[in-house]
Amino acid sequence: MLELCEGSSDLDGLVAELDDVAWQAQVADERAGQAGLSYDDVFRRARAAESWRQAAVTTGLDTASDAIYEALHALGGDSEAEVRVVELLNT
Repeated sequence: MLELCEGSSDLDGLVAELDDVAWQAQVADERAGQAGLSYDDVFRRARAAESWRQAAVTTGLDTASDAIYEALHALGGDSEAEVRVVELLNT
């Protein structure tokens, strides 16, 4: 994923493409018996790419918080960790 992000000249487009793949995988997951990528896997990849994009354009606390949010969801969505990190940023 890191190599894909580093090599992308259009991070917005990459995130949009990965989000689209995630939604397609979600629909496939909802249809029993269809093989394909797991929604969770592709969702996490899309969140990782968005985290990378956000981190690349960080200009303040709000953008940094957004990057953290995306990174935590790439790792499984630990909302308590998100709160702790944002609290640390605000101190």
